[in-house]
Amino acid sequence: KKLEAATSRETEIVESISELKAKLANIESELEQAREVEKEHDEEVKATQTSYKKAQAESTKISKIINTEEASLERLRAKLHETLQKARVEEAEVPLVDTEDMGTVDQSSRNSRARRRSQNSDDDSSG
Repeated sequence: KKLEAATSRETEIVESISELKAKLANIESELEQAREVEKEHDEEVKATQTSYKKAQAESTKISKIINTEEASLERLRAKLHETLQKARVEEAEVPLVDTEDMGTVDQSSRNSRARRRSQNSDDDSSG
């Protein structure tokens, strides 16, 4: 009886070992598939990071260009302001550019302060 029990127990253990080996093989297969998926995702992440770095570099480059252009524009505005101030002090006629069509403004609509003053004094003396 002991021999039959031991044989029966051995058979149960062998079946259990077979089942566990099958489960282990299945789990190893799933693990290998997961590793393949992980590898694919790692490659996607690397490609995305590379694209992101390129975009950041481009953004930085564009920001620098914009800052340079804004500084140049500010210098030009200051120069224009200085020129217009000098013209006002010297009472000179300065032709202006119409910003809508970039054509010149009619000269008759832009008189120097001295000419306007002389016209106003003529009007006062005749009226």
